[in-house]
Amino acid sequence: MTFRNILTIISLLVLMVVAASRIHTGGEPLYTIESEIVLPAPVEQCWAVLTDFARYPEWNPYATRVEGEFRVGEKLSFTIVDENFEAPLDLESTLETIVPNKHFNWVGTLLMRGVHDTRHGFRLRDEGGGTTHLLHYEEFRGFLARILPDRAVRVGKTRESFDRMNEALRRRLSKPVEAPRSRG
Repeated sequence: MTFRNILTIISLLVLMVVAASRIHTGGEPLYTIESEIVLPAPVEQCWAVLTDFARYPEWNPYATRVEGEFRVGEKLSFTIVDENFEAPLDLESTLETIVPNKHFNWVGTLLMRGVHDTRHGFRLRDEGGGTTHLLHYEEFRGFLARILPDRAVRVGKTRESFDRMNEALRRRLSKPVEAPRSRG
């Protein structure tokens, strides 16, 4: 194979990736996984536990490690346990949004924007009576998210992982623990 042929193939691959990145990078997600639960604690207490990343290993069966400062633009390094993967998965994302006691999320990209983009978030709503509604979600965008096989199976397994995390959070909030460091 000549240098010119190799250069042509590389150029075509780059063009394909760039074109793929423009297929679905913004707007509405291709699909969203959601899990909801009512937690037995006020919003402020739920927020304090959810944003205390250093203590995730003590209670969180899904995100077993999260490292990074809790501030917009911060790079987060974390490990997730999800039945879609044979072993725990180490990832990096960026903390995108923080609205204290209401919402936060991080965003991740595989290779480059448009290939496989995710937004993972948590929305809290005061339900009154010292309880809080939690919406735990992840949005998927990009070329790879569109073509991966067995979406229904993968979505189901991830939702089960979110449910396990939510239930572990409910148990954590149901018993007295050392006061978490509140973040805002």
